[in-house]
Amino acid sequence: MLRAVTDFLARRAIIVLALGVFAGLALPALASSLRPIMSLSIGILLILSVMRMDLPHVRDLLARPLTLGFAILLVLVISPIVVWLASGMASQPSGLVLAVILMAAAPPITASPAMASLLDLDSDLCLLVMVGALFLAPFSVSVVAHVLSFTMTITVWELFFRLLGFVVLCSALGFFLRRVVGMHRIREAKSTLDLVAVIWLLIFAIAIMDGVMARALQEPARVLAVVLLSFVANVGLFGLGAIATRALGWRKSFAVGLGAANCNMGLLLAVLPRDIDDDIFLYFAIAQIPMYLTPALLKPVVQRLQLRA
Repeated sequence: MLRAVTDFLARRAIIVLALGVFAGLALPALASSLRPIMSLSIGILLILSVMRMDLPHVRDLLARPLTLGFAILLVLVISPIVVWLASGMASQPSGLVLAVILMAAAPPITASPAMASLLDLDSDLCLLVMVGALFLAPFSVSVVAHVLSFTMTITVWELFFRLLGFVVLCSALGFFLRRVVGMHRIREAKSTLDLVAVIWLLIFAIAIMDGVMARALQEPARVLAVVLLSFVANVGLFGLGAIATRALGWRKSFAVGLGAANCNMGLLLAVLPRDIDDDIFLYFAIAQIPMYLTPALLKPVVQRLQLRA
């Protein structure tokens, strides 16, 4: 009975994810209570992604470093440059424009491989791009922050070693669990692991919405403008990543697009000064909405492409 329920929910994980993202807005008390475990959710999602890696496929990807290197360059460097150039045509307040540029310079969220897995995209490529970008993010974010005249609260090397420790610890735990459980059992538990990933995705989405509803009630028109901007930025960055890597095939190009569009703004919140424009913090929270709706919006497209293959 439990297996049947798990399989049922896992098959509808994308719908659950799309609907659940609004729980943080509708239930502000829940968002506040989950905020302390937001970082834990990020780590668990990374551990799950490492557990489920297809190592022969990963070795094949690493054997083509130019492909992987270009994907990381696209996510960390090309994306913020494109957004910066496009911002010359923007009419939004400067705080929101700066928020989008900073977002584009951040690495993919640690949940991106889990999202790619739910969509049957190349989750291993998504994982490698995310990890590589995470190691290099201290430099890309620092350069963008310097250009935009932001002062970092910690040094580049402090940030680098914090990220390094986080990635190494989660990866080690993922490989340890992979060894203990065994790949055969991990493959058999695909539906269960999909469901676990969705639960932790929802915990993060709900937690980061803490305080957004209060702002929406105070300034509904402004919040609506930020929502629209976040959707434009998300779709634009996804399109940039997918089109730039289309020669790799749609499963890989969509995975890169997913990483380019779904950026780790939680990382930026840890290093930006506290007195920064409130609109930047507002944008980082609201930008979670299109990120968590992406799987539901992409699913019909993926299914159509799968039928053509």
